Amino acid sequence: MIRDGEIQLRDYDKIFDENPDYDFFYNKAGYDGPKLVAGRVSLKNAIARLNKGEVYTIVKYQEGEQLPEQYMPLENSNVNGGDTLFATIKPNLRLYDLCANGGIQTISRLSDDEFGSPRYLLGPGPDEVTLNELIASQLADYEKIGPTK
Repeated sequence: MIRDGEIQLRDYDKIFDENPDYDFFYNKAGYDGPKLVAGRVSLKNAIARLNKGEVYTIVKYQEGEQLPEQYMPLENSNVNGGDTLFATIKPNLRLYDLCANGGIQTISRLSDDEFGSPRYLLGPGPDEVTLNELIASQLADYEKIGPTK
């Protein structure tokens, strides 16, 4: 699912602004429980997707907007988002699957990395990913291409 450490960069607003109820294959029965989606999305769309059990690596929001309980602000983001602020999932959030690169994989929470970032075992292993790696990949892409037009 994640090849050579590469995570597909994805701005889900392009999909959800056209159809906020869009269903991926992992929204169907059998894929129960909260899923971490490697991608970024606006706060409006992040809130709408919570009822489908999806939380996103990066949520874009504006000062004064209230984040849902699943998210927390990213305090040390070096990305120039202009007026855009960024949030990510709370580290204690229980997640069962990671959706990335068009697939879904069961994840198991391991001990945090040396920076306190949640670390997840992908499937039966040995591949692992940290929340910090997922965040960094999405922020780097955002900085490169900018916000959704």
